[in-house]
Amino acid sequence: MSTLRGKISLFIRRHLPDRTKRLIFISSLIANIKTDKEFDQKTLHKLNMVMQLASNESALKLPVQLSHAIWHGRDTFEKYNSAIPTDHKPEKTTIADINHRILEAMPSWLRYGDDAVIEKDLCLLFNNTQTVLG
Repeated sequence: MSTLRGKISLFIRRHLPDRTKRLIFISSLIANIKTDKEFDQKTLHKLNMVMQLASNESALKLPVQLSHAIWHGRDTFEKYNSAIPTDHKPEKTTIADINHRILEAMPSWLRYGDDAVIEKDLCLLFNNTQTVLG
């Protein structure tokens, strides 16, 4: 099983465009952040408006539905969910700590840029968590 998983990961890493990896990463991550695990069309719309992930919001549905499989066996964001205040923007030190933990837990096949690129997206996402999940 791990050999098959490795081959699939390698295939995805080599053949998926960075834009698609970004869409999968952000959509699946926010699905792990949302506590009630229900992602309605309104939430998908708000996420897409903030993060500019896809021209068609339905493209976000599959990564949301597969979020547990994508992050399976990883130290996912759920563990750090309580670290994000939902009533105001997180402090920079909190954001940096959370970003570091997420980058460590991020599946390697989802890397769509260097750490600075991904951290920029994470900061944008976390600065708008209330807007997206509110």
